Amino acid sequence: MKEKKGLILFSLGSVALMVGLIITYAGQVSLLYLKTDEVLSRLERSASANTKTTKSLVGQHLRIHGKLKPNTTKRRKGRLDYEFHIQGKSGRSILVNYNGILPDTFRDGAELVVEGQLVKPNLFVAKSVFAKCPTKYKEEKKGGGGGGYTKKKTSS
Repeated sequence: MKEKKGLILFSLGSVALMVGLIITYAGQVSLLYLKTDEVLSRLERSASANTKTTKSLVGQHLRIHGKLKPNTTKRRKGRLDYEFHIQGKSGRSILVNYNGILPDTFRDGAELVVEGQLVKPNLFVAKSVFAKCPTKYKEEKKGGGGGGYTKKKTSS
């Protein structure tokens, strides 16, 4: 009888733990992923409606994709506080504040995905920055063997 009670308590505890983990991590998985131009368009629409709706992006946690605008990266002296602009294809950009170590591939024009919170219509506070790796290989156009990929020539 004691074994059955122990098994039942263990099962209930396991189920409660799994439900807790699902609830905890469901919010992180369901972050809204938008491109920079989409964010700016939505902000303009909500501003033109002149109301604070539940659809407003300000205050929400997001992932934003764009390119690092050239010559906009600033670092606070002696700290890991960075400020830079992420821009869309239209050329419009959003200011990003980030505290932490930047990826090695963080360079002007690099494709970025920033994750964090839009605190103002033109201010995004990032908690993580991901830089997409530049392609080192290109597809071979000629019909030859060898897998179809050749290494790009780099000019040094």
